[in-house]
Amino acid sequence: MAEVVVALDGATGSELWWVDFPRRYETPVPDFGFASSPLVVGDFLFVQAANSLVKLDKRTGQAVWRSLVIEEGMASNGAFSSPVLEVLGGREQLVALNRNSLYRLDPENGQVLWSKPLPHFRGMHILTPTIWRDAIFTSPYRERSYLIDLSSEGEDWRVAESWQNKASGYMSSPVVVGDHLYLFLGNGRIECIELATGQSRWRSGCSFGKYLSMVWRQDRVLALDGEGTLYLFAANPERFELLDEREVAQVSTWGHLAVSGDELFVRELEAVVSLRWARDDRASAD
Repeated sequence: MAEVVVALDGATGSELWWVDFPRRYETPVPDFGFASSPLVVGDFLFVQAANSLVKLDKRTGQAVWRSLVIEEGMASNGAFSSPVLEVLGGREQLVALNRNSLYRLDPENGQVLWSKPLPHFRGMHILTPTIWRDAIFTSPYRERSYLIDLSSEGEDWRVAESWQNKASGYMSSPVVVGDHLYLFLGNGRIECIELATGQSRWRSGCSFGKYLSMVWRQDRVLALDGEGTLYLFAANPERFELLDEREVAQVSTWGHLAVSGDELFVRELEAVVSLRWARDDRASAD
């Protein structure tokens, strides 16, 4: 339940620095634990902690700035969503969702450039903001899905809702392939949404349990459920196509699937497993 970030030496595993956010800023430990992931960019990292968004020097752990400071409360302590750094409207922007609103900040100084309150159930904005062109997609827990359009005239920004969809995302962030988004729903199914219009293209007939983390490459999506099964499905807006599945763990796997080259990394309940992706030449020969 601690809200701590630790930096380790990659070669030796020795501790370089340690930041205990509640102790540093005299804030409560989040009621739901430390759920937001840090974002590393160059020599810095951005993390939603201490009821705020903090920029740290990754070499020392010292704070560069602290922004989005909010009052304590059951529906405001901590954050579930993670920040992203993207180019929107031709400008690099830090985009973050705390437990009430969507924000855009200047990554250099933490200045809030615009904000937009969004509907929420007990402050549960869980999905990471998903960027498509000059728009941001999000789907709060037990709420609808939204696409927020951004436009600017000089220093003036217009932030407006483009569309809503009744689909309700659950726990894990969607993936965007081309102009379509693939979203894991609260009922355990996957839904494909056309981003330009907000129209649903299909919903899978099968359920994938209570959690699903997804990554994509070209026209394929890998999805890991919470019980150790890895699925491969086509990023096809016309219909749902499950291409393959296999068990990769026999314990809970609620950590997000990670891919590097031809290796897959799965965070089990008490271990990390490395798997290597290889072509089945026997299947190709058939």
